[in-house]
Amino acid sequence: MREVKNGKSYDTPAVSDRLGCIGGELDKPSAKCNLTGANRAADRLNDETELEAEGLAMVVHPDTLAALTAGIQSEVASYVFYLEASKKTDSDLKATLQHLAREEKEHFQVLERQYDSLVRSEKWISAADILKQEGLPEISEEMTRRHQALLDEVAKADSNLAILDIALRLEEEACDLFTSALDQVESPEGKEMFQRLARFEQGHVNKITELKKKYA
Repeated sequence: MREVKNGKSYDTPAVSDRLGCIGGELDKPSAKCNLTGANRAADRLNDETELEAEGLAMVVHPDTLAALTAGIQSEVASYVFYLEASKKTDSDLKATLQHLAREEKEHFQVLERQYDSLVRSEKWISAADILKQEGLPEISEEMTRRHQALLDEVAKADSNLAILDIALRLEEEACDLFTSALDQVESPEGKEMFQRLARFEQGHVNKITELKKKYA
């Protein structure tokens, strides 16, 4: 594809190349995507958001950004919860909660990178600065303020089962959110994104449900 600027002709990448791997596996950042499908989807978009990146027009469907935003917010909240909850539990459950915190951190990083690749935005830069650190970094003052109600719940939890009850609620709410969104979006990439987010959370729902049997 060629673009003409100031009387000169330039080679420019196809829209699908600039969109990134919308159809790729979210939990496999290195996976390669089929750009042909993304190109066809981009051609069908009627309701779209036009953004400027590196001087070239970019097209991103609002459904995709909504899916990413919801996913990012959910993963940050879950990371905050699992990190703080792990500090209140015995050594057996502590390791499991820390593992779940690491998974939420990884999911955040995948989604944040995808969001940034689409819109070149610093919207999530504060959380990204924290969660790109090695291990399980402590949350910032801003994250504490944003999730204070959740942290208060953790503080009041008086048993491992109470901790797991909160965890299950958070994961079920996230899973229900992403699943119900499938009926509200029309774009193929929006539906695919929500499906992957729902699968993230369903895996955690299954794991926590089994844990609750142990501590019941």
